[in-house]
Amino acid sequence: MEIDDDGDGSHAEGMKHLIWPSALFVLVATLACTPRPPVTGDTTLPTPDTGAAAPEAPRTALYELPRDGLAEVARYRFDKTHYGVPLSGRATMLTVREQLDPVTYVKSNRPGGVAAVKTMLMKTLPSMNWDHRDNFGLYVREDLAPLRLAITGEEWCGNNYLEWRTRGDQVQLLGRAYTDDTLPITATHNVEPGYYLYEQMPVLVRAGLGTKEPVRVRIVGPQTPYLPPHHDLIEVEIQQGEASSLTVPAGTFETVLVTVKATEPTPHFPSAERYWLDRTGGFIVKAERHELGTEQGKRHMGRATYTLLDHRRAPYWGQPVPPATSSLPDRQRATHSSWVALNLGKVFTERGGGTFDLADAQSKVGPDSPADYLTAPEGIRTLHGEAQGKGGWYLDPTMDLDGKKGGFRRDAPPQ
Repeated sequence: MEIDDDGDGSHAEGMKHLIWPSALFVLVATLACTPRPPVTGDTTLPTPDTGAAAPEAPRTALYELPRDGLAEVARYRFDKTHYGVPLSGRATMLTVREQLDPVTYVKSNRPGGVAAVKTMLMKTLPSMNWDHRDNFGLYVREDLAPLRLAITGEEWCGNNYLEWRTRGDQVQLLGRAYTDDTLPITATHNVEPGYYLYEQMPVLVRAGLGTKEPVRVRIVGPQTPYLPPHHDLIEVEIQQGEASSLTVPAGTFETVLVTVKATEPTPHFPSAERYWLDRTGGFIVKAERHELGTEQGKRHMGRATYTLLDHRRAPYWGQPVPPATSSLPDRQRATHSSWVALNLGKVFTERGGGTFDLADAQSKVGPDSPADYLTAPEGIRTLHGEAQGKGGWYLDPTMDLDGKKGGFRRDAPPQ
């Protein structure tokens, strides 16, 4: 579906107030658009944000992000169609609590920060000759009020960037898209608070687990870094549905289906989205979502499916994550991460005047040694043997790389 959009950056008129929910990840009945209780108190975001805690209220949601200092790491198979060609890649969603600087909305350890939840969605989609990479960084207050959205995209054609920041009753936009010779964007728009961003949907559907009643909210439609931003307001209804067992590569989960649909379908939200959430942890097991992109320089609204490969809570910033699957690319990625972790441990230990203990470091990296990640089934070994005979790249489990066994190598072509 192509979307006509002049991309002039004008803000949709008539944006109306919604009341922010008063508890973490809870969409209470006061969010409903009809009927709506009178707005009480100041609903604007202060400038700079004080980070004041939202009033305490009974929690009705099944899910609440733990305060254990760890991040939720969920990895997915990512499937979409581009130019009519089905493509399959990987996506990782990280969710973690952070303190943000009240002015820049970036991570800060100084006192007086804004208590926030960060969600990162990183997508890689292999295509002909290159990998298409998009990175969505979403920062919201604990009452779900959006603070900052930062999107980057990179491919052979160029690098693209879009940032959306809330400043009281204003939105600051920064961006650069190469398509259609667009100029760098630096703009400020007056808006009323009370909207959400489409990119918050993975958070909003989790918040709506606490009630069987449908919840209506207004969102700004999906954004892409490849074209100028738009400000279309869309009213959507979030509805909790049936419970079921769902089997995906990560295992079998007891899930609840949450459906999101526009009250009046629009080009930016033409059909319903579906999210299957784990009933205990609230994380997304499977999702069918809109995917805003470009085809031949025009906005194109497609569909994408996310299927869970693995899920864990971990300090990913200081500990390598095991392979998402048993595939060789995932094992190679995990092996590289383990090597990096071991080498960093050695550097930091020796800089501090200590003695590096390889065995102790390996025990902290994980239960498997890096070489174990590259152990391949017999069938794959046969394929690699054929590649070796043809002078191509192959897996050699006896190869020594930085003191670790196992790696990819290429011999001199046979004479």
